[in-house]
Amino acid sequence: MSRMAWKQQEREVKGEIMRTDIFIKVLSETRDPDLMEADLENAFVLLRNFEARFSRFREDSELSLLNASIGPYQVSDDLWDILQYCRIFFDETGGIFDPTVLPALEREGYAASYGTDAFGRSAQVGIEPKAFSFADVVLHAEMKTVTKPVGCRIDLGGIGKGYVVDRVALQLGTVYSDFIVDAGGDMRIAGQDRLAGRPYFAIDIEDAVRKSGSAGTLLLSDRAVATSGVNRRKWMIDGAEKSHLIDTQSGGSVEGEIMTATVVADTAGRADVMAKTLCLLGRDRWRLFAEERKIPAFIILKDGTIETNQFIQPYLWGGNIFS
Repeated sequence: MSRMAWKQQEREVKGEIMRTDIFIKVLSETRDPDLMEADLENAFVLLRNFEARFSRFREDSELSLLNASIGPYQVSDDLWDILQYCRIFFDETGGIFDPTVLPALEREGYAASYGTDAFGRSAQVGIEPKAFSFADVVLHAEMKTVTKPVGCRIDLGGIGKGYVVDRVALQLGTVYSDFIVDAGGDMRIAGQDRLAGRPYFAIDIEDAVRKSGSAGTLLLSDRAVATSGVNRRKWMIDGAEKSHLIDTQSGGSVEGEIMTATVVADTAGRADVMAKTLCLLGRDRWRLFAEERKIPAFIILKDGTIETNQFIQPYLWGGNIFS
């Protein structure tokens, strides 16, 4: 009996969900094309529902209701799951990753959704940027309730995209062995590029400084990758450059020499958080943190210099490293 030819279906939606570009590709040898289209539609339904439920820019979202709560607040299984991951990463990074930075984000100018007219305007929220940390958030496992101080508010921007990419990958993985899910650079790569005859997918790392071509190419299979940096969501207030990455020590936008950090991990959620963490650590501290945790990292500095560590080398296609 002859084998059927491999086929692929893909879809891209630009800027409509989480204000980012989302691309999904699935490959199959046996699945009907109409079913493949339906699978893509279901994946985008999941993404849209996630934004509706957990966006801080929607007053009726579950996250906004939690932020407005006083006393113990019972959350859904999904939000509980996300907050559990937040606790793990808050502890692992020593508080560098901290979802309670929302007041600081608003003060820095990220009080409105990216790309809207109100974006980039400082909001005087009445709470000092460093007033709280995620250590002040109490997760009660028995009833799945959350208790936090009044004025302590959570932003899931540091983990949300990675988390939902993992959820989409889990859904697609029940049907497909080979696919890509990419939400603004937070990616899950499963299986291999069957049509190209390669046992991996080739993923380019954007050259955020030169803005032409790629700074390197990753060869990935059954892995996740995320890039974070100060090259995209940035704005100016009173002559000072601001970004969505908040230094939890200063309570302001991150400063330093790192333009972008790219991390390979087992999940997009972890890759997302660790990429942001390396940016926040800066040039002097990122390497030790990554070495201790065996984090594959690819760093682009603002002057165009590229720094890597030994753990990223097995994933890199040769000849792309500047240093």
